Amino acid sequence: LPALVRQGDYWRLFSAGFLHIHPAAAALTTFVVLALGTSLEKLIGSVRLLLLLLAASLAGTLASAFLPVGGQAVIRVSGTALGFGLLGALPALAFFSRDLPAEYILRLRKLIAGGVIFGVIAMLIPGIDRVANVAALLASVLLTGTGAIKPPPMKEILTGTRLPHPALPAAAAAAGSRA
Repeated sequence: LPALVRQGDYWRLFSAGFLHIHPAAAALTTFVVLALGTSLEKLIGSVRLLLLLLAASLAGTLASAFLPVGGQAVIRVSGTALGFGLLGALPALAFFSRDLPAEYILRLRKLIAGGVIFGVIAMLIPGIDRVANVAALLASVLLTGTGAIKPPPMKEILTGTRLPHPALPAAAAAAGSRA
């Protein structure tokens, strides 16, 4: 691992996944995260999406950090890994989720085509950390393909009645009592 991480700057492992080397990469990743991320969020929920993005980003950063550049371990900027993390989740959910309705699977398969275009363009941008991108993609395929991150029960998805976070009702009640 890079010296700064060994000295306690662990935050660098997470922050690298949100930084971009090129404005085109930032714009492209923003577009893909909005397009793919909103669809995945509706399917798997906000918390699961956040966990997927953090895990994919961390996997990309760690894979990149373990490949030395010029004989030194460094953390490279790998913001496009977020898009690849989302892209990896799509086929795993589309082809391995047995209880999703056909219209959800069709939508996921259409999103895969757009994600592949993103992947090709992102890999052509100079300075992009390709190792981080591939690692993020593989991490998200692994997490969603094994079911570690999966959609909630179909009843919640179809009715839009996801269970709230346990702290939310208590916070709402506390806010209501102050008013």
